[in-house]
Amino acid sequence: MVKGHMLPLLHFATALSTQHGRLRVTLVTTPGNVAFARSRLPASVGLVALPFPSFPPLPEGVESTDALSCPSLHLMFMHTTGLLRGTFAEFLAALPSPPLALVSDFILGFTRRVAADAGVRRIVFNGMSCFASAICKALAASPPASFEPGTMIQVPGMLEHVAVRVEEVLDGVTKRADPDNPFTRFFMDEISDSDVRS
Repeated sequence: MVKGHMLPLLHFATALSTQHGRLRVTLVTTPGNVAFARSRLPASVGLVALPFPSFPPLPEGVESTDALSCPSLHLMFMHTTGLLRGTFAEFLAALPSPPLALVSDFILGFTRRVAADAGVRRIVFNGMSCFASAICKALAASPPASFEPGTMIQVPGMLEHVAVRVEEVLDGVTKRADPDNPFTRFFMDEISDSDVRS
C-alpha cells in the first residue's frame, strides 16, 4: 500500500505468472489499490481486495501512503495495515488448498504469523536493491555514534569506500538507536522478527 513497494511486487507477480505457466499467482490488496494494481498486471494474475480497516484519526478512504494528507500520519497508516491480520487470516483459511508460498512485503510483518498459523511458507520481499538493503541492515545492526546531518557514514562491515550521507539513510534506520522512538518500536516489533523468521 506504498506505491514504491507495490511496483516491484507487481513486476514480480507478472514475472511469476508469465514465466512459470503452472503457477497461479494472486495479488491481495485493498479496494483503493485495485485500479492501480490491475492497470499494471496481466490478466493471468488474480486480484483479491480485502477491506481496509477503519482507524480514526486516519481519514476514511486512505488506503495508500500517497493519499496521506501529512507525513505525521505515516506511522499510524503502517499500524493500521496490521489490522488486516484477521481478514487476511480468514482469506487464507477460505482457500480450497493452502498456497505454495506467500510472498509479502517486508513492511507487512503481520503476514508472517498468519502464514505460520496456516502452515504456509512466507517469503519476505524487499523491493530495494540488495546493496541498499545490505547498507540498511549493516547500519541498523551497528549504528554510528550519531547521525549528524550533512555527514558521511562509513558502513560497518563493508569496504572502506562504502559510505553514505546521513540524509540518504532511511528514518527507520537513523532513529533505531532511540528505543522510545515510535518508528523504532514499529520496526523492531513488527518487521525485524518477521524478516528473520521468513
